[in-house]
Amino acid sequence: MAEIAVSQIRAFLTEVGQRYQQPAMLLLLGGSALCLLGSFLMRQGLITLEQLEIVVNTAVVRAQEFNLNSTAMRDHLQAVHSQL
Repeated sequence: MAEIAVSQIRAFLTEVGQRYQQPAMLLLLGGSALCLLGSFLMRQGLITLEQLEIVVNTAVVRAQEFNLNSTAMRDHLQAVHSQL
């Protein structure tokens, strides 16, 4: 699975916003949402790395409960986690 950096997610969302000028709501879910939220909260000093790891582990457990591909999710989150 390819690693995606938080900066790549931001760049993608910026480009979408530049290309699509109509009012809209974009829902970001899963690993990408956790990566952006975790990155933001850590920069603001509102969450520690240990707390973020708890959130990530909880998300993986919940994915397993819903028979989602938790392995891919964990791999993606760990790749982004290493960039924080």
